[in-house]
Amino acid sequence: MQGVHHRMPVILEPEIWTDWLHDAPLTESDQRKILSPAPNNTLARWPVGRGVGNVRNDYQELMERVEPPATTMELF
Repeated sequence: MQGVHHRMPVILEPEIWTDWLHDAPLTESDQRKILSPAPNNTLARWPVGRGVGNVRNDYQELMERVEPPATTMELF
């Protein structure tokens, strides 16, 4: 995800949820184990329409892949 943002979201497998949400603090060893990078191919990215940037929009088609607009350079 480095091409999108310099920070990686924490991705927890379902079997870790109880430990993560438990009241007792995690040991440093457990933190390192849980907060390790996600395996390759866990996430995917694709271009979406500009409607995603508007919080008033809330419909499933927002997740559909779109062709990125062609870039042109205009000098003036």
